[in-house]
Amino acid sequence: MEGEEWASARPLPAETTAFLRASRQRQDAAVRRTKRLNLVLAGLLALALLATGIAFYQQDAAVEAQHVAQSRQLAALSTGLAATRPDLSSLLAVKAWRTHRTEEAASALYGAPAVPLERLFDADSGVNAVAYAPDGGTLATGSEDGTARLWDVRTGKPRLTLTGHTKSVSSVAFAPDGATLATGSFDGTARLWDARTGRSRLTATGDAEGVSAVAISPDGATLATGGLNGVVRLWDTGTGKPREPVIDQGWGKVLDEIVFSPDGTMIATAGIALPLPGVRDAVRVWDARTGKPRRTLAGSDIARSVAFSPDSRTLAVVSGTVSGDPAADDTTRVRLWDMRTGEDTVLPGTVNAGSVAFGPDGTVLATSSLEGTVHLWNTRSHDLAATFYAASEQVSLAFSPDGGTLATGSASDGTARLWDVRSTRARATLTGADEDLSVWSTAFSPDGGTLATGSENGVRLWDGRTGAARGMLRSDDGIVHAAVFGSDGRTLVTGTGKREDSDVSRVKFWDVEAEKVRFFFTVEEDVSALALSPDGTTVATGAHDGAVRLWDARTGRARATLTGPTEDVRVWSVAFSHDGTLLAAGTDKGPRLWEVASGKARATPEGGAQETYFVRFDADDSTLHGASRHGFASRWDLRTGKARAVPLRTSDAVWSVGVSPDGALFAEGTSDAVRLWDVRTGEVLARLSGHTDMVHAVAFSPDGTRLATGSSDGSARLWVLPLRDAQTIADAVCDRLGRDFTREEKEQYLRDHDPAPVCPA
Repeated sequence: MEGEEWASARPLPAETTAFLRASRQRQDAAVRRTKRLNLVLAGLLALALLATGIAFYQQDAAVEAQHVAQSRQLAALSTGLAATRPDLSSLLAVKAWRTHRTEEAASALYGAPAVPLERLFDADSGVNAVAYAPDGGTLATGSEDGTARLWDVRTGKPRLTLTGHTKSVSSVAFAPDGATLATGSFDGTARLWDARTGRSRLTATGDAEGVSAVAISPDGATLATGGLNGVVRLWDTGTGKPREPVIDQGWGKVLDEIVFSPDGTMIATAGIALPLPGVRDAVRVWDARTGKPRRTLAGSDIARSVAFSPDSRTLAVVSGTVSGDPAADDTTRVRLWDMRTGEDTVLPGTVNAGSVAFGPDGTVLATSSLEGTVHLWNTRSHDLAATFYAASEQVSLAFSPDGGTLATGSASDGTARLWDVRSTRARATLTGADEDLSVWSTAFSPDGGTLATGSENGVRLWDGRTGAARGMLRSDDGIVHAAVFGSDGRTLVTGTGKREDSDVSRVKFWDVEAEKVRFFFTVEEDVSALALSPDGTTVATGAHDGAVRLWDARTGRARATLTGPTEDVRVWSVAFSHDGTLLAAGTDKGPRLWEVASGKARATPEGGAQETYFVRFDADDSTLHGASRHGFASRWDLRTGKARAVPLRTSDAVWSVGVSPDGALFAEGTSDAVRLWDVRTGEVLARLSGHTDMVHAVAFSPDGTRLATGSSDGSARLWVLPLRDAQTIADAVCDRLGRDFTREEKEQYLRDHDPAPVCPA
C-alpha cells in the first residue's frame, strides 16, 4: 500500500509499476478468498447451531411428551385407587400434577379434597383395635404381632411400642385420665400400661383361651375383661386384684366386646351365642354393681360390636342371626336399642355391618361394613350423612374427643387411619340406602339450604351446604325427571315419567317439612321438564311431544297448551322469567318463548335452530341463557333478539348441562365426570371426577357457590365453588397427609419416575 502511494507521487520504471499492480491484485484476491471462507464458515456454524437447537428442542419436546404421558398415567392410577387407597390416591394426584400440569392431573387433584383422610399409621401388622386418649393427642392401636403402639396424632409418628403380650392384641382402652392404657390379648392376659413411659404396670390373668375384650370404667377404678369362655371379670386398676361381681354369660358364649355405659351403671356385652331353642341372647346389658342382667336384645345369635350413646340412653348394636337356612337373611345390621323402653330400631342400609361408634355429642354414629366401607349417620333422623372407604374388610372405629376425627384400624393391611369427619361434608358424596338407583334430577331451594335429588323411588332431601341427609319423599310413580322448589322453599313440585303399567305421569306438590304429598294431578305425557311461576300459581310442564302445558297450581286443571313453529320436537327444559310474564323452553330445535298471559309465541331468538337443552333467565329478565349438549353456551338479548354463542370444545357424550346464575360458568355432565367451563373464554376450568357412570343432572345453587350433580352410579355430588387452584390443593394434600410415598409404593408405582419427594418435609 505504501509502495503504491510512493509510486503515484513520482514516475517509476514500467517493470516496477507492473510488479506493484500484480501484488495489489494478488492481495485483493487473497482478501476475497478469506471473505468467502469466512462466509462459508459462518454458514456452517449457523447450520451447526440450528441443528443443535433443533436437537435440544426435540429433546425438550420428547421429555415434555414423556412427562405428559407420565402425568396422565399417574392421574389414572390416582382415580383407580380413590376408593380403596385414598391416601395413596391423593399422593399420586399430587405427583401427577407436579410431573406435568395436565387436565387429567388437575381432575385427580380436584377429587382429592373429597377424601377425608388426614393421617396414615403403618403398624406393620394387622390392627385389631384403636382408641383415642382423652386429650385427643395420642392414638393407641393393638396389633396381630402382639404389640400395642401409641402414636402422635399430629405428626403420625409412633411414640411408644408396648411389648409383653405373646399373642395378638385384641382390644385397647384408655383410662379417663389418659395416663393408663389397657390391652387384652389372646395370650390369656390383660395388661395395664403407663401411657407416658410405656412400662407395664400390672398383668391380669383372664380367660386362658384368650382375652378378647377390655374396658375401663368411667371413674377409672375398674378394668373389665372378657374372654372366649364368655365370662366377664372385673379388676381393681390400682392393685390388679379381682373384684365382684363375675358376670357369666352362660353356656356357649364367646365375647367380642365389652363397654361401660358413660354413667358407669351398666355393662354391655356382645359376642356369639350358640342358638338354642327360644334363646337368642348375644347382646345383653348388666348392672355394673351387682352383675345381674338388666336387658337382653332378643333375636341375636351373633353380635360384633356395641356402643353406648354419651347419655347412656341408647345402645348401638351390630347383630344378626344364624339360621343355617341359605334362603334366610342372616346378615348383620345395626340396631339402636332404647335402654329405657327396651325397643330397638334397625338402621336402614347397614347390611353386613361390622363395628359401631358414637360421636362425643351423640348426634353422629359411625358404622363400618365387612367390606371396609364407613358410614356416618344422623342419630336423630337416621339419615346417612357421609360415606367413605377405609379398607378392604372390616375396620375398628373410634372418635376423637372433639368429634372432628374418626380413627379406623384395619386388620387386612396393618394400618390405622384418621379421617376428617367434617371434611366429608365440605364436598360431599350423597348416597342413600338405594345406591343402585340413578339420580335423574337435582334442584336447590331458593335459599340454597336444601338440595333435592330425584330417582326412581322418589326424592331425597339433603343439606345444600354440608351434604348431610335431611329426609326422603318416597314415591312409586316412576322416575322423577324434574323437580323445582316453590319460592318459600317449603314446597317441592316433582314430575315423573310413566311407569310401564301406567298410562299417565304425575305432578306432585310436596310439603318438604312434613315429607307428605299435598296434592297431585296427572298428565298424559311423560313429564321431561318442570317450572313453577314466581307467584306459585302456575305450573309449566314440558314433554317429548313438543308441547308446553300450563296448569293451575292450586287445582291441577289445564290452562293452556303452548306450541312452537315446528312439530315433532322434544322439550328438555322450561323456565319462567322472574316477573312471571314470559316462559322459555329449551328444545332440540332451539329455544322457544311465549307470553304467559296470552299464550302468544314470541319470535324465535336469532340462531334458534340449534338444540337448546337448558334455559334460564338472568336476574333482570333482559337476557336468556341457553346451553346445548353439542358444545355451545348461548346468550340472547330479549330486547333485540340478538345472540352470542360461545363454542366450547366439548366431548360428544354429554348427558346434562347447566349455566351458573351469573352466566359465567357452563357445566356439562359426561359419561363419568363433570366439566366446568369459563363461558367468557371458552376454556375448561376443571374436570370434576368421582362419578362412575353417566351424569344425568347438574344444578348450580342460587348463589353460585355450589354445584350439584346426579348420576346413574346412584349418587349425587355436591361441589364447592369457586374451585381452589390445583397447586393450592396439592400443597393442602401434603399438609393433610403428612407423609410421602413409602419405599414399597415407589417401587410399585414410581419405578421410572423422578425420585424426588412429592411432599417435601
